[in-house]
Amino acid sequence: MAYHNPLVAYIDSHALEHNINAVKNKYPGKEIILPVKANAYGHGSVLISRLAQDCGITFFALARINEALELRHAGIKGQMLVLGAEWDPDNIKLASEYNIGLTVSCAEHIELLEKIAEQENTVLQIHVKLNTGMFRLGIDREHIALCAEKLSHCRKLHVVSAFTHFAKSDESIETTLEHIKMFGQSLEILNTSGVKPDFYHLCNSGGVENISDDSNDIIRGSFAVRPGIMVYGYSQAINGRSEDELIPVMNLCSKVVHTRYVKKGTPVGYGAAYIVPKDGKLATLALGYGDGFPRALSGKFPVRINQHDYMQRGRISMDLTVIDADENVHVGDSAWIFGSSKYAQMNAADLARICGTISYEITTSVASRVERRVI
Repeated sequence: MAYHNPLVAYIDSHALEHNINAVKNKYPGKEIILPVKANAYGHGSVLISRLAQDCGITFFALARINEALELRHAGIKGQMLVLGAEWDPDNIKLASEYNIGLTVSCAEHIELLEKIAEQENTVLQIHVKLNTGMFRLGIDREHIALCAEKLSHCRKLHVVSAFTHFAKSDESIETTLEHIKMFGQSLEILNTSGVKPDFYHLCNSGGVENISDDSNDIIRGSFAVRPGIMVYGYSQAINGRSEDELIPVMNLCSKVVHTRYVKKGTPVGYGAAYIVPKDGKLATLALGYGDGFPRALSGKFPVRINQHDYMQRGRISMDLTVIDADENVHVGDSAWIFGSSKYAQMNAADLARICGTISYEITTSVASRVERRVI
């Protein structure tokens, strides 16, 4: 007998394909490296990777090696790039065993990778990250020549790509263009020093949406783009885009697990933070901060049940939350929390604005106990 989860994140495969096609239309001919790190921004990394493969995606980006291993163990083929810095020797050996590409950001890291590759008598696939203004990872321009010299003497490291990451691509086209210029200068130093990657890639979602494919020689010459959040349905366009151009892929749906009629003055939830203003009906949903839903949204968002919208009331607790209700709401009804306009009044970006964060955090926070199901 199967368990029926009262809280499901429905993953819309058609929305995913639609958003991938939006990237292809904006940057025709470019390879798409799809970030599926952090459980595919909360959508389910294995599930999304399989759906993306059906859309022609063959290259995936992860944050850590364990994320890449999860995909390999699930049978996901194609190229993989770990965007983070991996220093643990055992983890590096696993990357070699499972054909997982590693990011390098400094000379010491290059030395370590070459040493381990020699010990294992293998060739590691590496991607050189160049810092153009983010200052998290990446080789600073003044250190590129040194790193290139070390790479030129490495016989066990294959330089697959060079790349960077834009810091303000969703805020400033001018800053992004400056980063592109800096990347071109850094790439030239790398090439002049004898290190020529197979290809390079720059654009994240903001880059794809705000920088034209033919805007300059560096962009024209790039082989791939790395659109993350826009593939999951949320725009980074500075000037905005129409609602139907990107479609949220995740649609969070709970079930009504209890209803009751209450009198005016009834307190609701922890701290009696909400007092019922008049006689009426309340409903309880299987939804809480234990599911990754922000407590900061308490009393600030509607849910949709049977095509009607009802405000949430009282404090969101770990597992349950209370909403206004009427005669149209019954135990077992579906309550759509966020997603595309086809299902819910609000999407993740709307909720993010209410509690002062970004859509990434809303979807990524959805907990593992919430079932992911393809529609």
